[in-house]
Amino acid sequence: MTGHTRKPVWLQVLGWFFWLHVLGMPVQAMLVFGHPPWEWTALWAKIAPQNQLVMVCSATAALGVQRVSRWGWYAALGFVGVALWNNWVLLHYPTPMPRWTVGAANGGLVLLGAWLLRPPVVRLFHARSLHWWRAAPRYPVCARVELVTQAGVRAEGSVFNLSRTGLFAEVPGLGVPQGEVVQVRVHLEDRLLSCRARVVRCAPASATYPEGLGLRFVSVPLPDRVWLWLGLPAGAEA
Repeated sequence: MTGHTRKPVWLQVLGWFFWLHVLGMPVQAMLVFGHPPWEWTALWAKIAPQNQLVMVCSATAALGVQRVSRWGWYAALGFVGVALWNNWVLLHYPTPMPRWTVGAANGGLVLLGAWLLRPPVVRLFHARSLHWWRAAPRYPVCARVELVTQAGVRAEGSVFNLSRTGLFAEVPGLGVPQGEVVQVRVHLEDRLLSCRARVVRCAPASATYPEGLGLRFVSVPLPDRVWLWLGLPAGAEA
């Protein structure tokens, strides 16, 4: 298994960075013009159009980054581009802000853009398979499992763990390509779970997992789906 077991802390930090940028410009307008927060229409009118665009891009990036969505990554790069353009405007017109602060902000934006373009960051935002913190909780279950491949090959093994969305089957030596849909029958103590599942991982034996297949359910009868969502934790503990 690769990826993060929970959402990386730096994603939350980056999201809050963008939210602070959203709040920063209204706070500056309140300090300069003396408007209270509830006079939001007057504050918005005092903010220049390019700064309004920066705020919109920053809010979009904050939402997308905290959701670890691909569009959030694009929005974050868009924020960098719009903010650099806004600072270029500030450098060419007289403003109350010292020029060195604008230059320092530009340097920080360039570093942020370069960091967002790092291959590990790009892969994380573009590959949902790395978002392991989104996975449903896995419960250890002692049960026999039968698999039937599309070629008609039958195999038996045991369930290593079971979740609401799939299971890991300990079936040594069964060569099934990733992406193939197989028929699954799990013999639990009080029910037979029969469904179709897609092979999402073919794992060799390791320190934490036996040799086997990671399966994601693609077609589950309604009664079994209700049990997976409502009765699995209690059934697993029993």
